[in-house]
Amino acid sequence: MKIQLTGDSIIARHEGLVEPMINCLLKNKFPDLIIYNTAVSGNNTCDLLRRLDSDVLSVRNVDKIFVLIGINDAARNKQVSLDRYTQNLEKIINQLLKRYCQRQIYFMTPPAVDERKQRYRDNQLIAMYIDKLERIVKQANCHFLNLFEILSRHPDFPQIMQGSLDDGLHFGEGGYQILAELIGQCL
Repeated sequence: MKIQLTGDSIIARHEGLVEPMINCLLKNKFPDLIIYNTAVSGNNTCDLLRRLDSDVLSVRNVDKIFVLIGINDAARNKQVSLDRYTQNLEKIINQLLKRYCQRQIYFMTPPAVDERKQRYRDNQLIAMYIDKLERIVKQANCHFLNLFEILSRHPDFPQIMQGSLDDGLHFGEGGYQILAELIGQCL
């Protein structure tokens, strides 16, 4: 099976490995899996929309595409308005639907953040963006995966959020194990 992962730093981060940590964990679970990771740290929906044709849709013949985007749209220091975010998501989905059918497209929510450490994002604001994401993804009959809910309800939430940056947003291996499990359930 071939899959594509795209979005922002949550998908792109290596966390000390030679490849993105999510790639490594998925390959451990599914040794025959071929992964194309086109995520770019710092991206928001505007950035993803700009590079969709050249970086994302240029990857051919994947069975499923997983998109995790929105955490940077909700950052107060560089916030994309909810209206613009909604418009961008609709355009992204419409472009993806030109290549893939709905059952091949998976949108994952941004993660919950540890508000004690994260300066630019809070869970209430992120939840507002997730509400828009859920509505748009479900209207398009694509798959909606709620990483935010899974992480925020995890009994070891503060510990799984401790990645190499330890900034309350970029989680470590524990968070990536959860993300890999979520994606793995779809494979």
